[in-house]
Amino acid sequence: MSKKIEFSYVRENIELEGYKVLSTDEYYYNNKSKFDVICTKGHECKTSWNRWQSGYRCKICTRRRISDSQKMDFNKIKESFESERYQLLTTEYINNKQKLESICPEGHEYSLSWTQWNTSGNRCPVCYHKRLGEEQKLSYEYVKDCFEKRGYTLLSKEYNGALENLFYICPKGHIGKIRWHNFQHGYGCNSCPKVRSNISKAENEIFDFIKEYFPDAEHSNRLLIPPYEIDIVIPSLFIGIEYCGILWHSELFGGKGRNYHLNKLNLCKSKGYTLITIFEDEWLHKKEIVKSRLKSILNISGSDIVYARNCEIREIKANIANEFLNNNHLQGSGSSNIRIGAFYNDNLVSTMTFCRPNISHGGNPSDDSYELNRFCSLINTQVVGIASRLLKYFINQYNPKLIFSYADKRWSTGNLYYKLGFKHIHDSQPNYWYVVSDRRVHRFNFRKSQLKKMDNYNLLLSEWEIMKNNDHDRIWDCGNIKFVLDEENI
Repeated sequence: MSKKIEFSYVRENIELEGYKVLSTDEYYYNNKSKFDVICTKGHECKTSWNRWQSGYRCKICTRRRISDSQKMDFNKIKESFESERYQLLTTEYINNKQKLESICPEGHEYSLSWTQWNTSGNRCPVCYHKRLGEEQKLSYEYVKDCFEKRGYTLLSKEYNGALENLFYICPKGHIGKIRWHNFQHGYGCNSCPKVRSNISKAENEIFDFIKEYFPDAEHSNRLLIPPYEIDIVIPSLFIGIEYCGILWHSELFGGKGRNYHLNKLNLCKSKGYTLITIFEDEWLHKKEIVKSRLKSILNISGSDIVYARNCEIREIKANIANEFLNNNHLQGSGSSNIRIGAFYNDNLVSTMTFCRPNISHGGNPSDDSYELNRFCSLINTQVVGIASRLLKYFINQYNPKLIFSYADKRWSTGNLYYKLGFKHIHDSQPNYWYVVSDRRVHRFNFRKSQLKKMDNYNLLLSEWEIMKNNDHDRIWDCGNIKFVLDEENI
């Protein structure tokens, strides 16, 4: 139960923003009690201390701000539709709730609002249901394995699509049937008690892990950035956590477009919250690394502490660096030319790797610039000051003119780079990964030269069109933050 705040304190904080409180304390019983206020524009409305703390203000002003902020130039909207080969039939844009008539690339005519298109990532419902039932057919072995991971025995002998019923025996011995569409989304046996049945097992595991350290953690919060839901919110730290199943957050099957995850991150940021976005394959295959990262971000005590001044710094071989990165870094090993390790009592506790800039990142391999492409420490270990020591070693040995690096916005705001003297250059647009079974695979592995090996290859089609024709989906991240350490600051 939340602690009752004195009404005098409530009044003082509300009036700091120019609002006037009309009600007296006789109407204030607890933090949920509603009372009357007048906003700075003279609109009278009701609020409670809980709603005010969650960011709710005058409804009339909020609607007007949303309307003004979301008004778009019609040509930009038309360009967005046409970039995905949709034909926009509507000739005038009024506001973000207006229904826009359009025709999809397959010729289906339908309507949706700009918010549904741009923020929610909605597309043609006819094509969506077609892909749902036909294109997204996973292998029977994969589906069976998913049932068994939750303790179910799959009785059905074949899998023919997400909407077909599958027969099972649940861990309690009940025989029943369920669609894969529902099972993958966290639902289970109809005869068993419904405990968080609409939330995935992995999401529950993450919530239980967080709740152990933060009793104020909230599950399925819809107050922070309505109407969107944030899976886990820690009010005391102003941090939110999203768990994203890669199938349900993909573009075709899940209907989550390019900006879906980035928009939620930015909406949380506007409320003063940092959002961490965890993808399903990270939790499934690198659970201990994820837990270690969360402990570090949330300042959870219990990790071993090592001080950089007590470490020996030296270069290490590729196989040693790769093994360490695969066991301690979410992205695993990467291509690198220079690998520097920190040893404590002759045990590798941290590594930082560098490579020459590649052309895809806009670099020139011939100049004296380098990319810092990996840095991590041993999981559940805090190596105080080690990033600075490793970077200084590299600078002293190789005399670079410029060092650049990228922070993944799903996991980082780039604080470490600022501490090391890097400058923020720009934020990149969201990037996509292809969904292969229960993993994300970087698009670099599906260049046109590689796609020639696929069955439905057509030289005239784009990479994405070829991948769709071969029953592949993709998922978008939140983009990266680029940082640079130039010659003046090295």
